[in-house]
Amino acid sequence: MTLGTASIRGRVVSASGTPVRRATVQATFTNENGRGEPPRSVTTDENGSFELRNLPAGRWAPVDLHDRGALVAQRVRELSEAEIHGLDLGEHVGSRCHPRLLMADLDALVALVKHAPGLLGKRDLELITRLDADLDGDDGALIAHADGFFVTCGEAISPPFLNADPFGAGSAAVVTNVSDIRAMGARPHGIVDMLVAPDEDFANQVLDGLNWAADTLGVPILGGHLTLGHPPALSATATGFTRTPLRANAAGPGDTLLAAFALDGRYMSDANDFFTALRDRPKDRLRTDGEALVEVAERGLCHAARDVSMPGVAGSLLQLLELAGCGATLDVDRLPRPEGMPIERWVLAFPSFGFVLAASPEQVEAECEAFTRRGLACAPCGAFDDSRVLRLAGGGESAEVWDLAAEPLTRWG
Repeated sequence: MTLGTASIRGRVVSASGTPVRRATVQATFTNENGRGEPPRSVTTDENGSFELRNLPAGRWAPVDLHDRGALVAQRVRELSEAEIHGLDLGEHVGSRCHPRLLMADLDALVALVKHAPGLLGKRDLELITRLDADLDGDDGALIAHADGFFVTCGEAISPPFLNADPFGAGSAAVVTNVSDIRAMGARPHGIVDMLVAPDEDFANQVLDGLNWAADTLGVPILGGHLTLGHPPALSATATGFTRTPLRANAAGPGDTLLAAFALDGRYMSDANDFFTALRDRPKDRLRTDGEALVEVAERGLCHAARDVSMPGVAGSLLQLLELAGCGATLDVDRLPRPEGMPIERWVLAFPSFGFVLAASPEQVEAECEAFTRRGLACAPCGAFDDSRVLRLAGGGESAEVWDLAAEPLTRWG
């Protein structure tokens, strides 16, 4: 079918049906020859509505980049010319599936992953190569000691997140550090925080969040620094110890890809991708969940891991692949996720407990059991190969997300 220009109209809503205001919707394009054009972007209005106009003929996949409360995706080439020019994606897709959870096709899911700000922001890590240091890009740095290794790591919290939710930012400073320590197969010893706040009230909210998360996870706050009277900023570091570290660069072709999550949780809000189990999962389990990673490391069931962070599960896997110098296919149909959760939201989730892991095929069953025995979800969901390409698979199809040989992410591999 040959088409002229097209317009795409739609409305972005959260899972609860609330309009998402001032979200950026970006349309990625491929014509019949497989050639792309620069993405087109538009911002939703106060009602969550948007319109992309004067699109050339071809296939456009519009995705909500900033909120992801709902993903709007449609294959324009499958519609008649009249439908395209008068298209309201919310109504059109909603007539065939749940009106508030709009399902993506695989190409749109790839576009969502590849253009996610949380992933693209990782490119800035290339700047750190200016340091005169032997850096490997792992979740934590290892310091040989006695019969094992001290592990140290650090996190800087996003200033917009800190401004919007001081308590949540404080808790995130703990959760992210604990996840980095656990991803190395280590037990966390404690947290040190560095806080700048405009006043005492703001500082108290952040400190309350730090204290709550530290108590919930059973990891003490050991000390820190506080400055008042300036724009807010928050960083934290953590230390831990492991006898058998999990290294991202240990993954290799032939390994099975697994993903593990704590699924009994909720999103902190409809406006972000932070999925936390800290309010729904029993405290005694939260404090010992990370022992699953220590167990699989010490028993030799797993030899590489990375925590799922800002880039989501696929983007975090891409970081691991770059360090390991290999490729992988992630089967989104086999990816553990909460019941009823649309894959287009879950693939970009930043969970309080989430990890991608590499294991020998013969160890998969025992590794999964180490997590499921603790009430966590773990399943094989792909395989590593020698391609240096990340691919997504689903519905019997697969599609390339990122070719690291052609386009490095951080250049640390």
